[in-house]
Amino acid sequence: MANAIYEQMRELALGAGLDWIAQDYRAALVDLDTADLFGIAVTDATNATPIVCTTAAAPSTGTIISQQGITGNTNANGHFRVTNLTATTYSLQDYTTDANVAGNGVFGGTDPNFFSLTGAQNLDDIPAGARHAILTASIGSKAIVAGAADSADWTWLAVPADGGDDSDLVVVYEHTGVESTSRLLLCITEATGLPVIPNGGDISLIVNNNVHKLFRL
Repeated sequence: MANAIYEQMRELALGAGLDWIAQDYRAALVDLDTADLFGIAVTDATNATPIVCTTAAAPSTGTIISQQGITGNTNANGHFRVTNLTATTYSLQDYTTDANVAGNGVFGGTDPNFFSLTGAQNLDDIPAGARHAILTASIGSKAIVAGAADSADWTWLAVPADGGDDSDLVVVYEHTGVESTSRLLLCITEATGLPVIPNGGDISLIVNNNVHKLFRL
């Protein structure tokens, strides 16, 4: 699974303010969809180095984004740091190395979107209409294994259908009981079964057994 840590929580973790084992972390299934007011539509992604994307409102330079739903030019999907070029265009850089990202095809897609990992901070930054399901209990068996955060697998029970809309990503957050203080921790955009269309049944996430587990700082 591909995942990225929200910038606020990255800073807290580096300052020893994140306690993965002791704190109550939960997860939401999220629909990356402009109809639910979450995500901004991407209308072009050039086959160039760096990839230049077009949207109605380009993010500012240095913003870290997650971008999904682009076909053909699939290198434009993932987590990136951006450079603002104009009010409607931005280029993509690797968010860990800052290297320019090269295109690999012609733009296409079904509802391609991006959202900011820098701007969103708390659960209330994700509109309620974009959340298909939220875990009702804390993620279990949390542990740190060789520097990586691990946990038991988890399941959302009886996730209701939402007019055929799919769940595009998973967001892990610190549950405080108040949305405005429940800090966003992790965004998972690639996992077996994602995106998934809820149909009233249970939906499970299987945590990776590789060295990175859920995330590594």
